[in-house]
Amino acid sequence: MRYLVFIFVALNLCLSPLSSASAATEKDAKYLVVASTTQIADFTRQIAGDRMRVHSILAPGADPHTYQPTPDDVQVVLDADLCLENGLHLEGKTGWEPWPGMPENR
Repeated sequence: MRYLVFIFVALNLCLSPLSSASAATEKDAKYLVVASTTQIADFTRQIAGDRMRVHSILAPGADPHTYQPTPDDVQVVLDADLCLENGLHLEGKTGWEPWPGMPENR
């Protein structure tokens, strides 16, 4: 439960400045947030609302332990303004660690 509260607070702190920054940019421009699992994507949609585009790397019902990233998945992550993952190795191999072409400081 503590972990869930921590994630909620962290997402809120991370997304709050982005929502105020979006008002200063074009009205139709939305930040792209990429989530490693559908649960994190749903959680992010609840917080971000329609202010951001949220994309889940995993499809609903997909097994994160057998998932293999595709070139399109890598490109989506590289294009993202914010990448979210659960951590604690719960995503299997969907974590952001060394995908081909991914900058190390990302």
